Parts: sequence; C-alpha cells; structure tokens
Amino acid sequence: MDNHHVVKLTGLQKRLDDFELGPIDLEFEEGMVYAVVGENGSGKSTLFSLMMNGYKPDAGTVELFGQPYTEANLMIRQRTAFASVRQLWDDYDLNRIDELVAFTSKWYANWDDSLFWGLASELGLEKRQKLRKLSTGMRQRLAIAVALAIKPDLLLLDEATNGLDFRTSRLIHDELVKFMDQQGKTIIFATHILDDIRQLADYIVFIHQGRILGTFEKDVLLGDWKAFWLDQIPSEAKDWPEVVDMDHQGSKLNRLVTSDARVTENRLAELGVKTTNLQALDLQEILIYLVEKKFK
Repeated sequence: MDNHHVVKLTGLQKRLDDFELGPIDLEFEEGMVYAVVGENGSGKSTLFSLMMNGYKPDAGTVELFGQPYTEANLMIRQRTAFASVRQLWDDYDLNRIDELVAFTSKWYANWDDSLFWGLASELGLEKRQKLRKLSTGMRQRLAIAVALAIKPDLLLLDEATNGLDFRTSRLIHDELVKFMDQQGKTIIFATHILDDIRQLADYIVFIHQGRILGTFEKDVLLGDWKAFWLDQIPSEAKDWPEVVDMDHQGSKLNRLVTSDARVTENRLAELGVKTTNLQALDLQEILIYLVEKKFK
C-alpha cells in the first residue's frame, strides 16, 4: 500500500436486510478532505460504520494507515476519531459531560483537555450537563468537540453538522480548517450541506444505492459540468460523448448539459453555434446526471 493512502477499501461488501453495499474499491489520501455525497439510504452511514469497525464486512478488506482495522489495533484507534449526527453514549455508565471527558481522555494519548473545554464553551456545553438530556443538536456539538480534542490524524464525520444553526456551523467549519492546517491530517465527511462541500472538500465521492459512482476533484468537477443555453442545439450534439442532456424548449431556450464544458464549447464554436448563456451545475444536479449516466 502507498504510504500516502490513509484508508484503503478493497472489494468491500456488506448486506443489511434488503440493502447491499458494494463491492467498493476506494482509496483516501493523506492530507485531503473528502465529501461523501448521496441521497438518503445510499449507504453513507454503512460505509462509515465499516471504516470504523462498527460493522464487519461480508467480503473485502478495510485498511487504515496501512493495517487492517480490528478492535485490537490500538494504533488505529489512537489516530482516528468519529462523530455522527446519531452519536450515542448510552452503552457507557456515564451521566454527565465531564464524566465522558474523563473517560475518553484515558483512552487517547493525544487528548487535549484545553481544546475540548474551549470548544465546549463556544458550543454552549457545560461540565455538569446530563448526557441523556442533551438534544440532538447538543449531542452533535459534543461529538465534534470530543472528536477534535482526540487530535486524530483521520477524522470521520457522518452528517455530524447537519441541522446545526449558522453560528455553530461557522464555528465548527473554522475548527475543521484549523485541523486541516496541521500537516498529515485527513477528513472524510458525509453531508447534504452544499456550502460545507464547496468550502471544505478537495474531492467528492458520489455514492448511489450502495455503489460508488466515482471520485472527483471538486474544483474540476464544478468547472467541467455546465449547462449551455443556445439559439439552437446542433444535430451533431447527440453523438458527443460528454453531452448528458438536451432540452429543446423553443427559440433561445435550448439547454445542453455537458460533463466537459471546454470540449463542448470548442465543438459549438467550430459549428458557429451561438451560446446565449452558460451556467454551472450544482452538486445535486451533477449527482442526478451521474446516476442516470451510470445506470441507463
């Protein structure tokens, strides 16, 4: 395995009732931020559970930092932190936040108490708050503060910021930027929040019905996928491999969607076709077209 790959998934498969994930082959490089994007039920949480050794794969392997992840692998546990919108601590005999901190700090050599309590103060968390009485939003804040205070090399966030208010989201965003400013840190996060993807991600991994549609460099992806508004769509366009959609709506309302704007722009120029408007696609539109392109 290349030393720069923090996570390597090979032939990974998991069946849960009627849902099947995989087979998945993925590699995540050190020092990058990856956004895992897909509709509800696409397999994001299952994928994260497999990476965190919460589920055992039916087939394939999970390697973190070049080693298989097992419960006995202390090195991986020390270097990895996880936060989720569904974070629970009900399996532990703990009542308050300060008890959770005391318990967690014993397991992680790099635990930063001052970092945690500084974040806790900013996030409105108090030492004596009871874990069972925390709202979903407060549990999210606590999970992220704990994950960052572990000072991991790999941070996994499963929709951990979904539904948070603007101020809290901005604070957490700033903390994640600080985290990535440190050398050798990696974030893999699942989210529906487009602003988080635009501002944080280096790469986007699209997942649909348990299958990976592809991994794309974010800036290249957003630059390549465009909608051209044309006076007319040339008949030749139906044979252009990068064209994923054509919509004839009448004079000056003809929309052509492409996955490679530069190539399409050159083709149109050669044919003398006038572009009346050029529009970037958002990530949700791109995902829909990728699904259609993959499974048509």
